[in-house]
Amino acid sequence: MEKEKLFNILKDSEIKEEIEIIDKIYSSLENKQIVFCDTFCIHCKDGCGKCCEHFTPEISYLESLFLTYGLIIENKDKEVYEKLKESDDSIISCPLYDINNLKHHCTVYKYRPLICRLFGASASKDKNGKPVFRKCKWNENGKDVSSEEFLSHLDSVITMDEYGHLILDNEPNNTNLLPLKKSLMSSIEKINLLIHLYNINDK
Repeated sequence: MEKEKLFNILKDSEIKEEIEIIDKIYSSLENKQIVFCDTFCIHCKDGCGKCCEHFTPEISYLESLFLTYGLIIENKDKEVYEKLKESDDSIISCPLYDINNLKHHCTVYKYRPLICRLFGASASKDKNGKPVFRKCKWNENGKDVSSEEFLSHLDSVITMDEYGHLILDNEPNNTNLLPLKKSLMSSIEKINLLIHLYNINDK
């Protein structure tokens, strides 16, 4: 479905505004993250994806809306919904990970949640609130970055805390993080219901 058509369907709902909020946050992050990774020589190994094999993210309501928005635009929402529905909750692995998807093992890479964007490519804060970077254990070429190094390039430093709070501050009704499967299936159902109602009324 075309982006313009989807936004036209959602124009009278809060969802359109919520998708635009998260899109703006992600765009800001992407620009800053390029500078951050280049400044401190932090890059994932090509074709790795190890973090996705051993981790199932919990995501916010806004993140699940943005994921659903991307899936509908690319006509993948029904396929992903069925994959999530059939996925085994006891397996600790992201259900959207595909080792055979060569460019990005993530099948929703462009619309991926915050933790997936920042894991291994952002700083965290130590007990004193100073930014520190600990390299991904699968990144043999990376290096730990000290607070002293960060302090000389503070404008380039991004932290998980900073963007995590930015998203949560915009969450409606103080919603909590939920497992990706539960959150994404709910958003797919919600937006597809609006599309269905729009199509009925449009006839």
